[in-house]
Amino acid sequence: NNMKARKLIIVESPNKIKKIQSFVGSDYVVMATCGHFLELDDSKFGIGIDINDNFKPFYKLDPNKKDRIKQIVDIAKNCNEIFVCTDNDREGEAIGQHIATFVRQDDKIKRATFNEITKSAVLKALENPTKIDDDKVDSQKARQVMDKIVGYKVSPILWKSIVSKTPLSAGRVQSIGLKIIVDRQRE
Repeated sequence: NNMKARKLIIVESPNKIKKIQSFVGSDYVVMATCGHFLELDDSKFGIGIDINDNFKPFYKLDPNKKDRIKQIVDIAKNCNEIFVCTDNDREGEAIGQHIATFVRQDDKIKRATFNEITKSAVLKALENPTKIDDDKVDSQKARQVMDKIVGYKVSPILWKSIVSKTPLSAGRVQSIGLKIIVDRQRE
């Protein structure tokens, strides 16, 4: 196989690699990010977010994912097409954008999504690629920033209120869950 002619498919879960590889054949290389590989950098502003600069998030590479991302970037250099096939949700879109940032070959990057791992669904997605949806990426970024800010403010209250052997944290989901419980109890 001529490595120059290869195409790269990037998914989130390594469990999908073998099946997708069997659908697409040897012209493709299928790799997985294993979920997010960038995380908020707490060394910046204590929470990784500059609240005074329009809630700008600062990210750092998860040290456990360093080698994996290097492998993806190295293989991407030798590919003509790079299909970001991360999950079809905000998280997947953000992971796709992070991949694009690392690969730095926007002209080669295409977004392909499928909701089932079947040969027809995968091939159809690869034949009809789109672009990474910046609105979904921004939506995920906003959710992540909200989680961090709410958790940062609410978690210390939990620590003072509830004695626990393990550290407790709160995010927007836990906070609203607690509100619903309290509302129901009051009813």
